Amino acid sequence: MSSLDFGDPLYLHPSDTNNLSIINIKLTGTENYSTWSSSMQLALQVKNKTGFIDGTCVKSTDNPTLAKQWDRCNSVVLSWILNSISDELYVGQIFSKVASEIWAELKETYNKIDGSIIYKLHKQINSLSQNGSPISDYYHKLNCMWKQYDTMIDLPKCTCVASDDLTKFNQRIKLMQFLMGLDDIYQPLRSQLLSKDPLPTVKNAFAIISNEESHRAINFSTKNQATVFAAKAHDFKKKSYKSQPLKCTHCNLNGHTSDKCYELVGYPPNYKKKTNLQRAQQNFNHENKKVVNAAQATNFPFTPDQVNKIMSMICEKNEGSPSNSSGWCFSSTPTPDDEGMSHNHEEHNTSNRDQTPPQTVLTGTTNSEPGSSQTTSGQSNRNSNSMDDPSSESIVHRHGSSNEVLEEIDASASPRIELTDPEGVTNFNKTPQRRSTRQPTVPKHFNEYVIEGKVKYGIEKLDINNAFLYGSLNEEVYMTLPEGYYNKSETRVCKLVKSLYGLKQAPRQWNEKLTKTLVEIGFAQSKNDYSLFVKSEKGSICVLLVYVDDIILTGNNLSALEEVKRCLMSKFKIKDLGDLKYFLGIEVLKSDQGLVLCQRKYCLELLSEFGLLASKPVHNPIEQNVIVTNKQNSYKEDRELDNITGYQKLIGKLIYLTLTRPDISYTVGCLSQFMHKPLDSHLKIAMRLLRYLKNSPGKGCLFSKSDTLNLSAFADSDWGKCLATRRCISGYCIYLGNSLVSWKSKKQPTVSRSSAEAEYRAMALTGCEVTWLIKLLADLNIQCNLPVSLYCDNRAAVLMTANPVFHDRTKHFEIDLHFIREKVMAGVLKVEKIDTKEQPADIFTKGLGITQHNSLCDKLKLIDIFTPSN
Repeated sequence: MSSLDFGDPLYLHPSDTNNLSIINIKLTGTENYSTWSSSMQLALQVKNKTGFIDGTCVKSTDNPTLAKQWDRCNSVVLSWILNSISDELYVGQIFSKVASEIWAELKETYNKIDGSIIYKLHKQINSLSQNGSPISDYYHKLNCMWKQYDTMIDLPKCTCVASDDLTKFNQRIKLMQFLMGLDDIYQPLRSQLLSKDPLPTVKNAFAIISNEESHRAINFSTKNQATVFAAKAHDFKKKSYKSQPLKCTHCNLNGHTSDKCYELVGYPPNYKKKTNLQRAQQNFNHENKKVVNAAQATNFPFTPDQVNKIMSMICEKNEGSPSNSSGWCFSSTPTPDDEGMSHNHEEHNTSNRDQTPPQTVLTGTTNSEPGSSQTTSGQSNRNSNSMDDPSSESIVHRHGSSNEVLEEIDASASPRIELTDPEGVTNFNKTPQRRSTRQPTVPKHFNEYVIEGKVKYGIEKLDINNAFLYGSLNEEVYMTLPEGYYNKSETRVCKLVKSLYGLKQAPRQWNEKLTKTLVEIGFAQSKNDYSLFVKSEKGSICVLLVYVDDIILTGNNLSALEEVKRCLMSKFKIKDLGDLKYFLGIEVLKSDQGLVLCQRKYCLELLSEFGLLASKPVHNPIEQNVIVTNKQNSYKEDRELDNITGYQKLIGKLIYLTLTRPDISYTVGCLSQFMHKPLDSHLKIAMRLLRYLKNSPGKGCLFSKSDTLNLSAFADSDWGKCLATRRCISGYCIYLGNSLVSWKSKKQPTVSRSSAEAEYRAMALTGCEVTWLIKLLADLNIQCNLPVSLYCDNRAAVLMTANPVFHDRTKHFEIDLHFIREKVMAGVLKVEKIDTKEQPADIFTKGLGITQHNSLCDKLKLIDIFTPSN
């Protein structure tokens, strides 16, 4: 059945099983047949199986294989139908053999629309009312009934002028039905809508009333409530800093300074000193309290005994919870015991008599001075300073976490009250702050790979905030004023004095600014890679790699690295992200063997985007001996794709994945040639490639620790691979020690007349890359041992490098010939013969069998660190 196409009705996807429920609706009878039928037809159309219920897909009589496949598909469709009907109907249809017959029988039995059904539905539409539900829910229910009613009343199609009048009439009826069911609070708005000429459509009316509902919700949220319950929002993101508490140098108590200490400046009138026991009870864990602020005690729905029982149950069931538990704090009208001033460990609190308690619960953090606060919003990340009037009184609830919001209320209407224990509640057990008792564990299979890194150099990542804003403009740039900021008659323009995002010159100016800064602090820019900067002095080396505003910094001297970071922080606003873990979507993992670069998260997101997370994996990216071409296959339908953009998006993502997956370079390179005019066969190969990635999404390149840093290169070519142009496919891979550092799979720009010529061109391409790597390593103070071994599996090409005689067979590629010969004579390269089975570059020129493909992947040092060891 390999000849079946995806578009063939007889094709069964691996997920098309008999126990699958393709819709969520169960057929129960006449009342929901129309809804069930529409849903089932839509689902079968997606599965390309509608021919099995309408009889258009007929069983083959001359091909037994197709007939057998038809029986399978028919059974699957029959199972889908039986899975979507109720248990009562299931018994009567279980003995059916053909899907089209059971579909016709169900239609004949339950597709009966008589006057009673229409009357019932019409009555439901007219009697439906909002009843306090949201407008969106009410409109959704009404719209579903309208669609069901339109399906039952199947009017004949008409194209005359009267059809427009009928449509307008139906819209008017729906508008009236919608307005009839609205709550009475929308009566003024309903009158306005009915007085408009012409009347609005039901969709416009819904939009207008929905906006009115949103405005009402905003206004309603600002009203005071009789009873307010508020809980502190738990924030699990810990800050890296903590504000220092105030401490008096005279009395050694927290919450105030010596210039405001009562023992020095004098106690206020009617102040009552508290004993140590009272003071300890008052200062019980103000950081972890939940406030219940009631205007009247009778509004609280629980008795004191019930509160005690509830709190004891919470304490027992939340034992060992990772969240920060909190006690309860009730505040109501102050009692005579609360009258006057309180001088405690935390702060100076005041409360006045005969004042109504506030209706707002405050949680937050105070700053260094009483009466001033720094507000930090967790939603907008915006800091603002506010200063209270010293003559007024305010309420401040001190909180230990600096990421809570401090809310302030009007001091004239709210006295300062003290947060104490609930009145009338005895034996109140305050819940202490707890932390998780669980120890963080690493998955068991990680113990086989991930241990403490033993690499010599630590690698850190830095990020520069608003990098483009640091660029300086070398030319005058003007821009028009933003819309809405000026009058239409305004003729003035805005002159930029600083680089902005969106400006064409911004990236170049930022790069110039960063380069100048790095050169000033002693870095030298590499001439072989302008994004690389190296600083060497007194036996220490610092290496900096930059991509726009992301920076990688490494070296063998920690103090030198810290000095570089301090210099950069003095010039720019830099965020130190610590050890390198992610860079441009590439995961950097430490292993006992070295570093592993992979794109597991990116690969899984790619599989999820194209719906192949549950697909069956394959073990090689492309089948052996398969040639990708732009010629349509004659033996089966191979037409051009309709969705070219989707194919281009997929190939673009796969090209980025080749940064850490050299095993798919050949397949991706072949598929990328036809992005302007892809065929169905190209998409099938791309889908197979995704299934190959599903087999090991965490596979990546291993950069192992090695005592020697010598280069070795492998070059290979497949002669006349492209059927359209007969050009060859060249591939090479270069190792530094035992680590793969460079590879490529590319079609040659010209046609080669022999396999030796094709191999020689591949060696010339590899020689250029080796020459560049030698210079790049020299910038890193790494001197490679020369000559570099260049391995090739073609004996004729190897002999040409050492033969000084110019043959006629070499005149077509004499430039490449002289290039390799000069490098050999200069002692840079040394060409050697290698067996084809041991040639790792073979994976970049052709599709291989599973055994050979896996063997070469091992030679390329590709490992999946996420796979448990056997």
